[in-house]
Amino acid sequence: MLQTSAQNIIYFYDSIFSEKSLKKMVFCLILFGILPLLAFYFFQLGQLFQENYFAKNYQSQIDEISSQNATLQKTTRESLSLGEIEKGAKELKLVEISAIKFLSLTDESLVKNFLVPKSR
Repeated sequence: MLQTSAQNIIYFYDSIFSEKSLKKMVFCLILFGILPLLAFYFFQLGQLFQENYFAKNYQSQIDEISSQNATLQKTTRESLSLGEIEKGAKELKLVEISAIKFLSLTDESLVKNFLVPKSR
């Protein structure tokens, strides 16, 4: 019995490490070990190229918006200058006033009664 189990172990060892079996193991190692890693590498490489493309695209959009922003800031500064305001006032035919006059509200005034609550 002991001899048969020893023979079985030797047979098993020889069958595992025989030349044919060793080729199968190397093939399986390549198939199930290296190929998934290679596929993962190419997938990550594709992701890297895609992210790089998006980064360049977003950078060009940022540059375009920055130039538009600079143009708008320049236009705003020019339109808020005193000369432009005076020119706009003349175009709108606004009249310069000499004094400010206030309206006095009487007790019977609807606005005064509506806005100012009566004291109790």
